[in-house]
Amino acid sequence: KRQRGTVGSRRLAWVNREKIWKKKNVIRDFARIVRLKEKNEELIEFLDMEGLFPILDLPDELISNIFSILPMKDRLRARVNRRLNAIEARSKYVEKSLEIVEAATNSDDDPVFKGVTRIVVSEDKTYSECIRKIARNTYFESLTIDLSGPSEFHSMIKEFNIGYLLLMFNDEEMEDEIVVDSFFVEAIKTCKHLDMFSMDNITAEALHELFKKKMSGEIKLGKLECEMAKLETCISFLRLIGITFRAGKFYSNRDIEVYEKWDEEKLDGVFIFDGAANMYFGHCQDEMFDDDFGCFSVSFSNRREWPNNNQGEYEKIEVYPE
Repeated sequence: KRQRGTVGSRRLAWVNREKIWKKKNVIRDFARIVRLKEKNEELIEFLDMEGLFPILDLPDELISNIFSILPMKDRLRARVNRRLNAIEARSKYVEKSLEIVEAATNSDDDPVFKGVTRIVVSEDKTYSECIRKIARNTYFESLTIDLSGPSEFHSMIKEFNIGYLLLMFNDEEMEDEIVVDSFFVEAIKTCKHLDMFSMDNITAEALHELFKKKMSGEIKLGKLECEMAKLETCISFLRLIGITFRAGKFYSNRDIEVYEKWDEEKLDGVFIFDGAANMYFGHCQDEMFDDDFGCFSVSFSNRREWPNNNQGEYEKIEVYPE
């Protein structure tokens, strides 16, 4: 025969059952949050409904996990009291892509792809404090800054932690004013891949500083790309790292490999591998620029990444001792 439990044991069983039900409700509601994470307005309304989801009854760690699945803008809106604000501030987040664009350059017709957060700033370049708070504890896989003229956003570059950084400028004069050595040295500290249009005012010494910081392990940058660089600057930079280009020939006492890239019968670019970096110097794709400019890229690796054996348009050339 099965003995019936005492009154005390039955009461304890009911208490345990209520705890299990409450835990199941929390799990159910948490799952509902996951399903609603793409529906911003509905999610905020859901979180605000008293009693349906007692978020403040949850431990800090679980609240932090909930914040991590919210879209960035909703996460910031959810900081409704000191506790939630503190939890959000000390947690770490990863965002796929952030675009900071100016109202004058943004169009309602511009597509915003899935996983991309776009912040449109007004002409007086406001929202900088908001962006600073976001940058404090968020890693951005991709960040695009498309603004005209100097602003706090450019000076805040050093506060970001970025995978891929794309810098775009709508005003050439403003670009010349902003993209100088001091800005460049700060930008290379923040990202793994830096993509920029022009390096007109970046000196050979700044590029050399990039190499020294990378070789010493001070920065995480793995790749730099520029669509338009002064060839004179590139040649001076090579000289600083022990490679001389003179009268169409390369001279160096270092162990390097040099390849020429040919497009039919025209020299299209030069590839150099020095054991630590893969460098490419090519003709500018824009016909309005002459041979004083060219594209430049460097990828840091102790292996020769390019060209490979299947790229027959590359021809290895001799390097003469200095």
